[in-house]
Amino acid sequence: MNYRELPLISNEAEYAAFISYAHADERAARRLHEALEAYDLPDGILVNGRESFSPIFRDVTELTAAHSLSEKIKQALQRSNYLIVLCSPSSKDSHWVNEEIRLFRELHGDRAILSAIIEGTPSTSFPPALLEGGHEPLAANLKQGRDSFRFGVHQLAASILDVGLDTLVQRAQRKRRFRARLMTAAASGLAIVMGGLWFNAHTAQQAAEKSRDDAERLVEYMVSDLKSELYSLQRLDILDGLGEEIVTYYEGLDPSGLPDERLVRLITAIQSLSEVAIEEKKYDRAVRYLRDSSSLVEILEDRNRDTDDSLFYRAQNEYWEGLVLRRQNKFAEAMPYWEAYNAISQRLYAREPDNTQWAMEAGWGSHNLSVLHRMTDDIETSMQYTLRANETFGKAFEKDPNDLTLATEFANILGVTATNFDGDGQLEKAIEYQKMAVEILEKARATSDIDFKAEHYYSIAKHKLFNYEKRPKCDNPEFDAIIQISRKVYENEPSNPDFQEQHLRQEFGQLFECLRTRPESVSEEELDWHLRLAGQYKQSWEDYYRERLEKLRTHGPELE
Repeated sequence: MNYRELPLISNEAEYAAFISYAHADERAARRLHEALEAYDLPDGILVNGRESFSPIFRDVTELTAAHSLSEKIKQALQRSNYLIVLCSPSSKDSHWVNEEIRLFRELHGDRAILSAIIEGTPSTSFPPALLEGGHEPLAANLKQGRDSFRFGVHQLAASILDVGLDTLVQRAQRKRRFRARLMTAAASGLAIVMGGLWFNAHTAQQAAEKSRDDAERLVEYMVSDLKSELYSLQRLDILDGLGEEIVTYYEGLDPSGLPDERLVRLITAIQSLSEVAIEEKKYDRAVRYLRDSSSLVEILEDRNRDTDDSLFYRAQNEYWEGLVLRRQNKFAEAMPYWEAYNAISQRLYAREPDNTQWAMEAGWGSHNLSVLHRMTDDIETSMQYTLRANETFGKAFEKDPNDLTLATEFANILGVTATNFDGDGQLEKAIEYQKMAVEILEKARATSDIDFKAEHYYSIAKHKLFNYEKRPKCDNPEFDAIIQISRKVYENEPSNPDFQEQHLRQEFGQLFECLRTRPESVSEEELDWHLRLAGQYKQSWEDYYRERLEKLRTHGPELE
């Protein structure tokens, strides 16, 4: 298809879209707003005469006192090409979301109304006004998870642009590969942006206010996006200079004077950079960032005591501070931080037990404490938290079994539970829980588009089940199929260390079993290929496997 032959979206409208959402879903609305305004349109397509979706209208005020929509809202609805309804239990019950849908339909008809589920299912999240007219709309999936969110954004973009979804997804994959070659330049460019922001902030030029605000939103979005891409490339170091620029910029501001939205952007960016520092094992830097973000969260807490936002960002800070200590094997010192994270997560979950995000946070909170108690040899308490995590994820999954992110996370927790049972010598229980994990992932794979994270977890789950059941791997077509899955995942993103490591474990697991049971089936060429494959990942892995091979040849399978 030639993009230049596609019709232009109306030049008469001021906004490409109007995002309708409940105030409780402000975080999700902000994330979508930033993702769409940063969306890279295909060449030749214009939206309202511009080469981007920007501007998109999102009202940041909470409508509570009035009984009818404000004139500003009415004008924005009139001047928007599309209405994007963020569907959740909160928006279903929102008077204002329903009123915005009805007015937009009156002005523009049904064709331009799009919907996206951010929580729950159609029956629990669709606002009644969305269903008026007797049809149930198709909805994009914007629930938790980077891959699911990206796919949902592509779905909305395809609807707005009237192009095939597969066209945009394939184009995005090509763009991601190309962006990988530009990461260093991108990070350097962001550092320049931050330097410009520092100048604008300190010269206090009123004309710079809007560009500064736009740049800050872009920085937050790109930091999270770049972080994910650079982790896959094992080049998180590229963000080092950017992190210092961001912190230096904000240290020159008076955070107490920042509005909530800018304060939240700052907290999000600094917490993301603390994660980068942790992954790079630069723990002193991570602690510094987390102290800065903790001070900012305190300001947010003082203004918005006991709100979801203030609790959520405090919980995130506690988690990252605990992880700094956990990564240094300081398990007892990490305990208070992860207990605080768990307590806040359980509190959010108790408030809204149908909120998928809070359910997952609560499940992770229990899981984290299970890990720490196991590391400190408190096996009984560890198992209690493990089973609590399973119960929390299980209830959420039962309510929404089609949520791919929830399915993969629940299956992962079940797999960890199986590992715990196996470590305690309860092999039958380990097999039981591992089978449940495999079953959930098989259903998820059958009912959703390809998700490489889900495929990755599935290959791990099947591999573990093979080990527990002591099934043969050598010349076994079923295990060959598992290796094919991990190879497909690895080849899609060959720089991702998690994908690469899992593929190697499976390749060498099969290889060494064949060497022990049917050595004549393994040629020297095949051995050499496997060892070179390990060396491409890490030289230490190649050395390890060469040492194992030498022991096997010298002492035989019994003493290997």
